[in-house]
Amino acid sequence: MMRRYMILITVGIIICMILAECNRVSEREEQQVIGTVTQKEYRDEYYTYVFVRKNIPLKRYHPPKYLVTITYEGIEQTFDDSALYNKVDVGDSVEVTLVNGYNKDHKLVTQYFEY
Repeated sequence: MMRRYMILITVGIIICMILAECNRVSEREEQQVIGTVTQKEYRDEYYTYVFVRKNIPLKRYHPPKYLVTITYEGIEQTFDDSALYNKVDVGDSVEVTLVNGYNKDHKLVTQYFEY
């Protein structure tokens, strides 16, 4: 019975490795594009408590977030950047780098912005 589980786990791991290899980025293409700021949001800092053994509270700090969402041709990405947040308003145009990732068969696997 244990041997059967080990064989199933091994086969599952091999299948996952094969599927992961199909989507691996082997080629990267960058281009400068002009995106539009579609949303700005500020989230204030806050604290939460996590209880560890014997109900001892552990205080955790969460820093403020300066979220700016940039959109270009249907691609949308949110950045947490205080300098960018203070520099732009909703509707402004921003120059970003569009990164296209391709697999070994030159099929598009991922697209994202770098700022």
